[in-house]
Amino acid sequence: MKHIKKILYIHGINSSGNTGKTLKRIFKEKYGDVEVIAPSIPANYFEASKVVDMVMRNESPDLVMGTSLGGFMTLTTKAPCRIAINPTLCPSKTLPLIGTPNEISESYVEIEKQIKDLLDSEDRNTVFGVFGDNDKVVNHRAEFEKRYLKDHIFTVPGGEHQMKEEEFKKYIFPIVESIDDNCRK
Repeated sequence: MKHIKKILYIHGINSSGNTGKTLKRIFKEKYGDVEVIAPSIPANYFEASKVVDMVMRNESPDLVMGTSLGGFMTLTTKAPCRIAINPTLCPSKTLPLIGTPNEISESYVEIEKQIKDLLDSEDRNTVFGVFGDNDKVVNHRAEFEKRYLKDHIFTVPGGEHQMKEEEFKKYIFPIVESIDDNCRK
């Protein structure tokens, strides 16, 4: 790849930076020189945003990619390109459904209101969404389609909420390669 040399991966809730180990390995196998940064992100929005902001400032990733709640956090960044995989767009409502404490889900209320205002037309050009068509955990594709460009939305046939390694290679790698030229800083 020409322009994407550093990727920040933001995991979902009930996960950790260890989930990024697989991404680090498969990106290294495929591209060699692409660095994947995968820190452990707290569930609370205020704490999570501090970690993400620090990594953005210190590492300047070319691409931010996140899954589920990490997909939501991905959308709040100002990265040159962003890929949200099965993102929740309303954490304050979806987190309680999986037993997350109220103080964590409530930490997202204000940013959910603001996220619509965080987007301008240029941002929409740099945001991509990937949705498993068999995701029974969080499926906010219809809401995503209202906010973002239709030709930036992709489907993983048979894909569930947790993307498998082979699905990642088959569906995410081509997206990353296709947007590489558009991810310049």
